[in-house]
Amino acid sequence: MVRVKLFKGRAVVAGRKSPNSLYDLGLATYDTDDVFDHKAAKGFIDLWGLPIKTWAISERKREEEK
Repeated sequence: MVRVKLFKGRAVVAGRKSPNSLYDLGLATYDTDDVFDHKAAKGFIDLWGLPIKTWAISERKREEEK
């Protein structure tokens, strides 16, 4: 189901809902009742930060060679 607001010839999505949605509030929040393993966040952040960390190391080496 999609809710649409109509105003002056424009249609804007105001909300959406589906019985097949993959959204899970327990995975999307950081509180005491969530189901997300907080320790996994560090690995995820390290993995996604690896390219910039590798670039920074190569830039440092390049600067030292000058």
